[in-house]
Amino acid sequence: MMLAALVPPLIGPLIVDYYIINKCNYDTSRLKALHSWNPAAIISYLAGAYFAYRVTYGLTKVPDSLIPSISGLLVSMLVYFLIYLACLILNKKIGYLGIIKKED
Repeated sequence: MMLAALVPPLIGPLIVDYYIINKCNYDTSRLKALHSWNPAAIISYLAGAYFAYRVTYGLTKVPDSLIPSISGLLVSMLVYFLIYLACLILNKKIGYLGIIKKED
């Protein structure tokens, strides 16, 4: 049960980075230039996993229709997007955008 709640938040930052931030425009030849660690993705995963864990074990009061794995995924996506917006305001680049701006 815990595995089902903790794995889906892993993909949240990837979904946001690929579909929302970069609008499906990844150049696969540039992927080797990515950093091995993306702190924004790690923070967003931890937030989503923590929320999913709390929902799974009833530590957070939410509607019964809220599935822990889906809620963890959505929280990780939201946190990554909010970190992206904060970095945009601070003129910092995260994820794939960081390598595009350096190479262009």
